[in-house]
Amino acid sequence: MPGIHGVHVLGSESQVHILWDANGVITAVEPCQQGPNVLRPTVGDASCGEVAPMGFDGQGALVLPGFADMHTHLDKTGTAGQFSPQAETLSGAVKAFAEVRNSLTPESVYVKALAAAKRCADYGTTLLRTHIDSYYPDQARLAGVLTAIMAVKGQVRDSLDLEMVLMCPTVSDPVWAQGLCQIAPQLAALGGAPGLAPDPARNLRWILDQAEKYALPVDLHVDETLDPDANLLELLADEVARRRFPFPVTAAHVVSLASQPLADQRRVARKVSDMGIHIVSLPQTNCYLQGREKFGQGQRGLTALAAFQEAGVDVAFASDNMEDPFHPWGNGDLLQVASLALYAGHMGYGDSEKVLRAIAEIPGQFARGAGYGLRPGNPAEMVVLRASSAHEAMARLPAERAVIRQGKLIHVRGLTRRSALS
Repeated sequence: MPGIHGVHVLGSESQVHILWDANGVITAVEPCQQGPNVLRPTVGDASCGEVAPMGFDGQGALVLPGFADMHTHLDKTGTAGQFSPQAETLSGAVKAFAEVRNSLTPESVYVKALAAAKRCADYGTTLLRTHIDSYYPDQARLAGVLTAIMAVKGQVRDSLDLEMVLMCPTVSDPVWAQGLCQIAPQLAALGGAPGLAPDPARNLRWILDQAEKYALPVDLHVDETLDPDANLLELLADEVARRRFPFPVTAAHVVSLASQPLADQRRVARKVSDMGIHIVSLPQTNCYLQGREKFGQGQRGLTALAAFQEAGVDVAFASDNMEDPFHPWGNGDLLQVASLALYAGHMGYGDSEKVLRAIAEIPGQFARGAGYGLRPGNPAEMVVLRASSAHEAMARLPAERAVIRQGKLIHVRGLTRRSALS
C-alpha cells in the first residue's frame, strides 16, 4: 500500500508508518513493526508525481501535516522598493502602498503572486490564505486584482489550496457592499482592518453585517498596534456573542493585548476562548513594524501568547507580508516564521513542537476542522523534513524537505538521493 515508512511525527517517540489509499486518503498511522525487508525509494530517489505503490522509505525523517499559511497578502507581494523611504511603521506602510497600488496591473499582480505562491508550496505549504485589499473606491482595479489572484489559484491548484479573503473598506459604503454578491462565492472569508477606520467600532460592526448577509466567515486585522487602549478584540468577542454569529471568526495580529495589564489580557483571552475565535500571530511583519516609536522599551510586536495558552486558545503563526512596504523581506518559509516566534515569544526548550503545530495542524484546522492533519480519513498532505525531532527541526531549520499532496510526491527541495534523510 502507498505510504511513507519509518518516520517521526509530533507526539510520538517511536517511528511510524503513514499509509494511504489510491485516492490519496490516509488509512493508517501506526507504529513501525519488524517485518520483511522491502526496498523502497526514498523521497530523494523519487520523481515528482510519483505514487510509489510500495511506499517511500522515510529514513527517520520528521513528517508534519502540510504547512498552512493563514495570512498573506499576495496582491502586495514584490512591491518593496517601489515606494518612498521611511515606510517602517504601520501608518507609513499604509501610506507607501497607497502610492504603489495605482500602478498595479492584473499582469504584474499575477506574475508576482504566482512566484510567491510557488515559493510557499516549495517550502511545504499546502494551504495558503491571501487577504486582498479593497482598492476602494477603484472597483475596476479590484476586479483586475481578483482576476489575477483567481488565475494564480488555478495555476497552483495541484500544489496547494489558495483561499481568498476580501478586505472591506474602512468606510461603510452600500454601493461597494452591493458588489459583494458577485464576489462572495469565491471568498473563504470577509476581512478588513477596522482599526484604520475613522470609527473602528462602527466599521467592525458593518463588516460583520456584510458577513452575516452573505453567510461568510470573517478574518480581520485587529489591534495592530502596541497602544494598550486599542481593544477591538474584546469588542469583536462581545459582538460575536451578542449576535450569536454563526460562522468562523479569525482575528490576526492582536498586538495591543500584550501591552495591557495581565488581568485584562486574561479577561479578553477568556472571552476569545468562549467565542471560539481563532488567533493568528504574524511575528515577522509585527516585529518589523511595531515598537520603533518606543525605541529602548523592549516591546515586541507579538500577541499575548501566555494569556491565550492559559485560556486554552490555540494560536497560529503566519507569514503576512512578503517583500512589500509592510515587510520588505519574507520568503514564505513558515519554518523561519516559527523560529522567530520562539525568540520573540520568549519560549523555551520544550516549545519546538508547539510552534510546529502552530504552522501546520492548528491553522489547518482553523480552515478545515478535523479534516486537516495526519489521521485516518484525511487527505495525505504532508511535509517531510530532514530532522528526527521537533527540536532538531527548529534548531537546524532544514532547507531540505519534500512535499506530498493527495498521496503524490509533488516537491523535493534540496534532498540528495538515498542518504537524503539519514
